[in-house]
Amino acid sequence: MKSSRHKFNAKMYQGRARIYTKIPGTVNIQRIWVWDESRLEYVPPVRGNAFEAMRYDVTTEGGRKRVRQSFSTLDEARIWQNRIEAAVNNQPVPERDSSSDVPTGGPLLGDVYAEYHRRKLMKLSVNTRLKYEQYVRLHMQDLLQRPIRSLTPHTIDEWLDRLTRKATRSGASHRRFSFDHELTFLSGLINYYIEYFEDPVFRSPLRKRHRQDAVLAKAPPKHRDLTEGEFKKFLNELAKGHQGEMFSCMATVQFYQALRISEVAALHFEDLNLNWKTPEDSTLRICRHIVYLRSKGSKPVLMAGFKNASGGLNSVREQPVFQQSFEALKGVFRIGTGLIFCSSKGLPLTYRQIQSAYDDAFRRAGLPYSGTHVLRHGGCRRVYNATKDLAVAQMLLGNADLDSTLVYAKRDKSAVHDFAKLSWVHDRAETSSPQQAERN
Repeated sequence: MKSSRHKFNAKMYQGRARIYTKIPGTVNIQRIWVWDESRLEYVPPVRGNAFEAMRYDVTTEGGRKRVRQSFSTLDEARIWQNRIEAAVNNQPVPERDSSSDVPTGGPLLGDVYAEYHRRKLMKLSVNTRLKYEQYVRLHMQDLLQRPIRSLTPHTIDEWLDRLTRKATRSGASHRRFSFDHELTFLSGLINYYIEYFEDPVFRSPLRKRHRQDAVLAKAPPKHRDLTEGEFKKFLNELAKGHQGEMFSCMATVQFYQALRISEVAALHFEDLNLNWKTPEDSTLRICRHIVYLRSKGSKPVLMAGFKNASGGLNSVREQPVFQQSFEALKGVFRIGTGLIFCSSKGLPLTYRQIQSAYDDAFRRAGLPYSGTHVLRHGGCRRVYNATKDLAVAQMLLGNADLDSTLVYAKRDKSAVHDFAKLSWVHDRAETSSPQQAERN
């Protein structure tokens, strides 16, 4: 582990008792170091705050004033800088009187975000909330310090240009294809202000050209048309890898039951109802899911209900077990409780472990797929092509609306050719009928 102390640097020292260093991933927040003469190095202050943040406040004359404040933790500095103190304390953000303190600029966008955070953001899933907060922390600091009425189409142009230049300088342009998600979040924030603040003067600064400017490059297509034959090739390679028996069983259940990886990884032995006499009557309950937080160093969290469940009785979904899933589960089944798919210590598998095993198997099988969600797509595609019934596919996926099911339920590429062959068979049957023979 790296030491938190700042080693002596002759160029930096120059007799100063206090220095400030930048913190990666932050804007206008610095770490404070004090000189320790006995150790000949800079150390965090023993007394007092260790972080200093800077933001811009609007004066009564409509100008901007730079304000600095120190804090004991980095989170406190970010909260103050983003003006979300009220959102964190579940207190309503006071509306600014446009006739008094900000006569022309309206409330700061940071104040609007604080109320949006309290009203809307806290109701979303943990991962979505973390992603939106990351957008704000990394890409929207300068916009949050502006009065919302000062936002113009040209302001958005400059903001997108800065994001593009920053991505190019950092070398991330080959990995990032657009800032479309950040623009969508900003659009939602502006629409929230229009809906809730009812400002007759304000007009949205977003234009159609901004959506085009947010795109840096065309993203490569995602391959999701996993067929059952391709899945079997993938499964053979998966079984050869590390912990192949467990991962191949997990992949089989995920594919044939069309489950999310968060749902299949959370299955317990008590969720299975395997009927040994009549296997076709076997069922499994999806009543838990694992939340894989995107923040660095976070661990999987086991939660009740399946993902996007509405709560109550709707948090449990029961499915019939397909034959392939039954055969796979039969090999790992034991009487008792606990996770079916877990580490050697009985802990939930991390997403990185599962993804690495899947991606290695796809690569060895020579298939153009990656990730875990492609198995859910392939499982739904298999059921839909066999039943040709969207309602059945919707029940299998557990979607609340049919539009979500249409993303998964895709017909095989051979469907048109199969239909054309059926039409030929139908025409031949008509021409060979007795009535046609008499006419001839």
